[in-house]
Amino acid sequence: MLTFFRKNWIHVIIWAGMIIYLVFAQDLYLHFFLRNGKPILVNAELPAVTNKIKLHIDTFQPTVYGGQYLYSMVGWAFSTTDPTMRLEDYERQLVLVSDEKNYIYPINTYPRPDVQKAYQSLGMELTNAGFSTWISQDAIQPGIYHIGVVFHDPQKGSTFYASTNKYLIRTPNQIQISLSPTSP
Repeated sequence: MLTFFRKNWIHVIIWAGMIIYLVFAQDLYLHFFLRNGKPILVNAELPAVTNKIKLHIDTFQPTVYGGQYLYSMVGWAFSTTDPTMRLEDYERQLVLVSDEKNYIYPINTYPRPDVQKAYQSLGMELTNAGFSTWISQDAIQPGIYHIGVVFHDPQKGSTFYASTNKYLIRTPNQIQISLSPTSP
């Protein structure tokens, strides 16, 4: 056996390198090469569920951003917990929740005058209720995820979230949004 290793040591090293690469390639890609569409937290403890959040997912479509193949999720969300508090005072995040895992993504806020007009009767400032985020298919394990939004009030320290009626379904080959939790 020692003679075999002395004679073929370079082949053994190459094979060992390939096996190590196969085992860790996905993690290396996510950690070092994927710049956008990664969750900021995985398996974080979720806050209390509330029914005082109104939210909706408008679109979920593939796009290329920064040279990476990502999905853009666009929607709107606001909280009626404290009608005097502005949306800019909350830290909002998108959350994908399954039985096994959850992923929390940062969101970008943008103006949605249509939401302000639709909920004008509430007497709240809702112009900046719109949000968008990037999601990389590679950063999510296959499964069925309920989509929600987390609201954090940094002044009071309170955190709560609500889910939409939509699911993100990730299979080994595709990712899509659905109204039912059944695989495509």
